[in-house]
Amino acid sequence: MAASCLYNIFIYPLQLLFETVFDLFYSIGENPGVAILGVSLVMNFLALPLYRRADAYAAAERRKRAEMKQWTDHIRRTFRGDERYMMLNAWYKEQGYHPMMSLRGSISLLLQIPFFTAAYRFLSRLTLLKGAEFWFLKDLGVEDGLLVVGTVTINVLPIVMTVINLISGFIYTKGQPFRSRISIYALAAIFLVLLYHAPSGLVFYWTCNNLFSLAKNLVLRGVYGSDPPLAEEDAPQRKGVAAAFFSSQLVLTLLAGLVIPATVIASDPSSFTDIHHFVDPNTSLILTLSLGAGMFLFWGGVIFYLLPKKHREKAAIASACIAVFCLINYLAFATPFGTLSASMVYEEEVTFGVKTILVGVLVLLLVVAGLILVWDVIRKWFTWVMFALCLTLVTFAAVKAAETERTLEEEGYMEAVAEDLPEQPITLSRTGKNVVVMMLDRSIDSFIPWLFSERPELKEAFTGFTWYPDTLSFGGHTNLAAPALFGGYEYTPKRINERAEESLKEKHDEALLVMPTLFSEAGMDVTVVDPPYAGYRENPDLSIYDGLDRVNAYNLCGAYETKESAEIRASQQERRTRQLFTYSLFRISPDLWRNAIYDEGDYHDPEYYPYVDPVLVDYAPVLKKLPEITEISDKAAGSFLLFQNGTTHGPSSLQLPEYELSLHADNSAYDTSYRINDDGDVLVTENYRVERHYEVDMMALTDVAAWLNLLKEEGLYDNTRIIIVSDHGYDIGLLHTIETGEKTYDTTFLNPLLMVKDFDAEGELVVSEDFMTNADVPELAMEGVIENPLNPFTGREMTMEAKGVDQIVTTSKHFWITDRNTFDTTDGHWMAVDGTVLDNSGWRDLGEGEK
Repeated sequence: MAASCLYNIFIYPLQLLFETVFDLFYSIGENPGVAILGVSLVMNFLALPLYRRADAYAAAERRKRAEMKQWTDHIRRTFRGDERYMMLNAWYKEQGYHPMMSLRGSISLLLQIPFFTAAYRFLSRLTLLKGAEFWFLKDLGVEDGLLVVGTVTINVLPIVMTVINLISGFIYTKGQPFRSRISIYALAAIFLVLLYHAPSGLVFYWTCNNLFSLAKNLVLRGVYGSDPPLAEEDAPQRKGVAAAFFSSQLVLTLLAGLVIPATVIASDPSSFTDIHHFVDPNTSLILTLSLGAGMFLFWGGVIFYLLPKKHREKAAIASACIAVFCLINYLAFATPFGTLSASMVYEEEVTFGVKTILVGVLVLLLVVAGLILVWDVIRKWFTWVMFALCLTLVTFAAVKAAETERTLEEEGYMEAVAEDLPEQPITLSRTGKNVVVMMLDRSIDSFIPWLFSERPELKEAFTGFTWYPDTLSFGGHTNLAAPALFGGYEYTPKRINERAEESLKEKHDEALLVMPTLFSEAGMDVTVVDPPYAGYRENPDLSIYDGLDRVNAYNLCGAYETKESAEIRASQQERRTRQLFTYSLFRISPDLWRNAIYDEGDYHDPEYYPYVDPVLVDYAPVLKKLPEITEISDKAAGSFLLFQNGTTHGPSSLQLPEYELSLHADNSAYDTSYRINDDGDVLVTENYRVERHYEVDMMALTDVAAWLNLLKEEGLYDNTRIIIVSDHGYDIGLLHTIETGEKTYDTTFLNPLLMVKDFDAEGELVVSEDFMTNADVPELAMEGVIENPLNPFTGREMTMEAKGVDQIVTTSKHFWITDRNTFDTTDGHWMAVDGTVLDNSGWRDLGEGEK
């Protein structure tokens, strides 16, 4: 942690700049060589004022030593011991010189170290360089190997780089003493050793830097003839300027490095960890804070102190304007963009209207104009205001961090260890009847024809199934829609709100318990996997099943790893600091710049493309290992499996054509803009939201198909009833929209997947035109197995008769679980649906908030 913090302070801000500039150039022509050349030019131009100032300091120090040399040498020849020391100090004091000033000569060298380290760390690990060809370099990801003499391969580019470095150093140190030249030549030799076996892309970058340095030295020698002069400090720095600058930078550090990350983590702590790989997400705050300190305090301070004194007050005013604007922008102009993932990616498209952009620009101009006008009045006490603001920000962040800890404790994450899992937690019977209810969270019903057409093997695996395209869910999110799926029509949002004297937690847990209770009472062995929001917790509380005979419950989310998921998980944890910090920069920036920073959720990170949702990383291995973790028993009792999986809730870019997890999926060889089904219908998937949902749905059904084939091989497919269902769909524009007041609502949200295979069913997939809801699932599961089932909590008969009247659904987007008795649906409408989901003829708006 300490080493990471030091890296974040001194190096990572530069690496972040490298990554951003590289990504911008790469997006133009998708050529890594051109991007490297662009990075070299931009970074050198940006660093040029720093290097010029550093060189001027070094030149001034050399001139000063040269002016004092005659008397300095005389003192050293004439005096010894303490007397020499005292005489030299007196001489230095008289000349206004201090021995520490000799370090000025090393500023330019010291600046090269973090720049080189950042470039080395970034380019030496950049996957995009592997196999990339540029000019005479056949592969930027490996050594150049341009010259082969017999059996010896010689890397030419590092030698060329060194020669250019030596020429540049010779010109730069011309006329200087040998002591000054030796360090330059030694540094060239060190770079040759370090980079001789480095990827040619990295060596090419440093060669470009050396060429730029050579050109700079030639120009400066042509202009000045010798060392560049140090600008005269013609105006003293006023008191309090440095304090005003650094207090403003501290506000930016705390806002971007602490407050915003703490707020994001506190909003959903479970998204940043899991019970099987528990890491306290608050540790990320230390890393983001150190990155903020590096960017704003350290490198901001370097720039500040390399400025001439006469310009430092301007820098202080600029820093104050930026800090005040960013704070106002974050607090007053927080545009809502919808659901945010743990990778800081919004599921909805991020757009800004002209009005909001203009308002942001106006506020920025007002802040700048106001501070400039009153600067002389407020300068003396401005620093104290900033420090008071810093104290407030720290307090706020501490409250959010404590909120995160409290939530984790309530969710059970702070327990000592995760539960020990049996090798095969799922049990099915070869001789008795099995009933399986498999909820694939957010699986899109409308994809089925294209998924089955693209992969004919799915048709072979899903024999005996009936697909119900005209299926309705009662809400667009799990908290609203899942209770009816698990408990039937008594647990629709409308019916839940009618029981206003009971908490949502109690009613949600009831719904999760209905089928396990009835099947266990019927003498069947019951297995429950990842029951969503059990105990009304993000980390499901399995204790709700305590006391039920023959019921085993497990949290398998995150319990298994594949090679690919482990690689992605490690990368995501490593990149989390960057994601949180760049998201903070996105939030504090004016709307005019936000889309450029957001970059469709990539934040200009060439190492983290394409996008893989952390939810997918946790859930996909569970489906992949389903055949391995299923035990086939000869018990005659039969089994009931209630299985939930979120693979389909993690829309991501997968590696085609296998649709597999991959840290660096490359699908450039495939046209993913559309799919065609067996009937010739076209599904347009060029929108990334549609494409990513399609890909994870294909992954999920492919893995489920492998499990179905296992059941067939083991001889229990015929005695197993299987219901594959989702709690809801998502608004990706595949169905019609309906008017809800002044807004429109995409009904794809309320169209869940529903596929059913009954006992002994066979034949190709059947498409049913029957109108269904996912509240039919309990009755479908129990039909013929449990006679006249009664809800064990209300005593009412469980039937599908409620489907004969209008179904009342909610368009609310309040997806979070809360300590309430009723759902807060004030942000949406109640809709009556009569007989169909697939067109808007049966939809009727009951009005905003109407019940």
